[in-house]
Amino acid sequence: MTRETQDAVVGYCVVAVGIAVCLGVIWLIVIGFSAIGREICDQRWAGSRMGTDWSVLTGCMVKTKDGRWIPASSYREIDR
Repeated sequence: MTRETQDAVVGYCVVAVGIAVCLGVIWLIVIGFSAIGREICDQRWAGSRMGTDWSVLTGCMVKTKDGRWIPASSYREIDR
């Protein structure tokens, strides 16, 4: 293997490691954001005795009495 080939291989490895580190950091940010979002959702709805779920794509969801999952921001309880 020539010196130029070795330098090229090392350069590609450095780029690959850099990409892997960036993807790892992004993954950690998403996981941290998800954990915080889930905790906030759970705390907001703790007194309601309704099921809650949170994901990056849907946000905070609550399970209604008839078993449907709806966005928490859309749920309104009306006193009759």
